[in-house]
Amino acid sequence: MAIKNNATLSVMLGSREEFQAQGKTYSVAPMPAAHVNEFMKDNLSLGTQLFALSDDDGKAKLNKWLGEVSVEILGQAITNVYCKNNKDEIMTVDKCMLDGWSIKDFTRYIKSLCDFSG
Repeated sequence: MAIKNNATLSVMLGSREEFQAQGKTYSVAPMPAAHVNEFMKDNLSLGTQLFALSDDDGKAKLNKWLGEVSVEILGQAITNVYCKNNKDEIMTVDKCMLDGWSIKDFTRYIKSLCDFSG
């Protein structure tokens, strides 16, 4: 039986994917396998981000997965910068809010991050 792989070429190559919100385009890096445990520890909902945006801890977790994440594997740092705007700036929750992101945009971002990662 053949194994079906739905990952896009950009995911397999580790290149960035486009994400659009409020008429603006952002680039999103796929999540390396080394970051999966860290992502799961943060327990971000794949549903609405309403509650994540309503408290400091949830907002910090969203900031983390918009920005730069680094984990150590066998003494080596595995670092990834997740979401950048068209000026190549790392995004934050506040920058997304200034760009007019809705709660639905934050929800789509988290889902897209998982989807882009294969």
